[in-house]
Amino acid sequence: MVFGIILDLDGTIYRREKESIVPIEGAQQFLDLYPNNVIALTNTGEHTGHEITKKIEDMFNHSITAFTAFDYLLSQLVVSDFTEIMFLSPNIKWKSYIPNGVEFYQRDLYSNEAKLC
Repeated sequence: MVFGIILDLDGTIYRREKESIVPIEGAQQFLDLYPNNVIALTNTGEHTGHEITKKIEDMFNHSITAFTAFDYLLSQLVVSDFTEIMFLSPNIKWKSYIPNGVEFYQRDLYSNEAKLC
């Protein structure tokens, strides 16, 4: 039997402090104990799993496989039949991932829309 661990990241092995990310005490020892057993799953919509994997490698000197909400969204865009997409966010990074042939519009929420959220 092979033991696997699905690990959330933010608040589990690191936390955000102002503009930086800080390892949580004991996280390094945990990853040292289970170096080949961890798959990371995180709900970030700003980074790909590859970017998160690199961040973990830099922070802890461990290579883990990471999957994000952004990865899932990208997989769904590939199989969708959308011809137009409106993305409501200030993060324009997403535009480079929109499939060819799909019209893309980006804007922030209007103040009256933000009140509904």
